[in-house]
Amino acid sequence: MQMAAIRRCDTGESKASWDEVGDRFGDLGQRLRGHYDGAGADRQAVGDALRALGDALNRAATALGQALRDPGVRDDARRAVEPGRFLSALGCRYPR
Repeated sequence: MQMAAIRRCDTGESKASWDEVGDRFGDLGQRLRGHYDGAGADRQAVGDALRALGDALNRAATALGQALRDPGVRDDARRAVEPGRFLSALGCRYPR
């Protein structure tokens, strides 16, 4: 799998990218549902667990969106991924 290059996106492009990610998760959910429907699992328990997971993911996405609107968070994120620093760290292996 090839890693996408990090680049600056305008708001519309960013939204389109996140919409695409959401669509892919939607497709995944449909595929998982197909397996679930065929498994004869305890529907109530699994349904409750999936709703709880969906609620948690929604809260996490909301919190991330709020954090990304915070100028301090954006500045810290930019510093964390400064050219060279982040990619260099990704290329390092930790000793065992």
